[in-house]
Amino acid sequence: MADRAIKPDSGNQLVLQDEGGSAALTIDTSGNTTFAGDIKISASKGIDFSAAQTSATEAGTGTTLSEILDSYEEGTWLATIGSFDIFSGVSQISKYIKVGKLVYIYFRQTGGVIDPGGTNEHLAGLPFALDGSQPMSPLAQQTDKDGNLSSMYLFDNSTDEIVLNSDTGGFSGAKCSFSAVYITG
Repeated sequence: MADRAIKPDSGNQLVLQDEGGSAALTIDTSGNTTFAGDIKISASKGIDFSAAQTSATEAGTGTTLSEILDSYEEGTWLATIGSFDIFSGVSQISKYIKVGKLVYIYFRQTGGVIDPGGTNEHLAGLPFALDGSQPMSPLAQQTDKDGNLSSMYLFDNSTDEIVLNSDTGGFSGAKCSFSAVYITG
């Protein structure tokens, strides 16, 4: 069977219409494509950028593992207590954006009390599991109302939790916020 070509008259754009006669897909004379609705990609497929850019291999600085963007998602996540002694009366905003394997998280808690009651306490409930090969890495440093330093870390200890480490043995406060980027497995 021979390939079929749809070719508009010279200087005209190509327009595919939906059942109602509205333009569903338009290809202009420069090859730019406009979609009237969302583009839905089948499972295990993605957008291939291999022809559109110079890869790390071509630039001589690395090894390209993939040039396929296979997912995008944004939403909310619920941070859970983990091993905190007190985590009550709070207003929590927890959002995420996932692009491929890269996850950006934002967390803000106001009101109530966060009191780890010691060092290395855990905040659980990340929206996606951490890549197990990532080392512990700092994502924020915070001081409480008395100026005591606390550092938060992402840490994969098979529980995918955020570890609060306090150099002063604990802190209490009514506000906590951070954002971080991590790679999911």
